[in-house]
Amino acid sequence: MAQGYEVEPAALELASQVFDVQGKQAEIHAGVFLGLAALPDSAFGNLPESYKLANQFQAFFQQVQTDLKALQDSLNGCSKRLTQTAKNYRVAEGDNTLPGQR
Repeated sequence: MAQGYEVEPAALELASQVFDVQGKQAEIHAGVFLGLAALPDSAFGNLPESYKLANQFQAFFQQVQTDLKALQDSLNGCSKRLTQTAKNYRVAEGDNTLPGQR
């Protein structure tokens, strides 16, 4: 007889809720951070070297925006996949249970 394992769909749904909350909080914190971290064009001055610094900051700032969006997408994706997995296990359990045992 094959060794099996038991999956608790409710535990997957709970984990999904945690990822969902974290994704929403990441979105809020990212918005606050990006609002505070944005600098006006004149922040680095008007000397030639200042433009180089401003461009480096802008490139870094855009990379951080991309990374924060990727984090949000990852958390939201995990939440959705966990919810779907729990649903799939529930359906499979129902399909594999005899009518009199449901």
